Amino acid sequence: MTSRWAREIAALDAEADCGRIVYLLGAHEFAWDIERALEFALFRTYVSHPVR
Repeated sequence: MTSRWAREIAALDAEADCGRIVYLLGAHEFAWDIERALEFALFRTYVSHPVR
């Protein structure tokens, strides 16, 4: 069974609706993954010290 968002993405044109596709993927299909990636990026930027 596919989600509502996956069906909407499948119905969109890849070139004309690329912004909407990216939004739907980030906000609905892979929200947890995007949030973890941003947490890791912030950690690497502000918390971890470079090893020299």
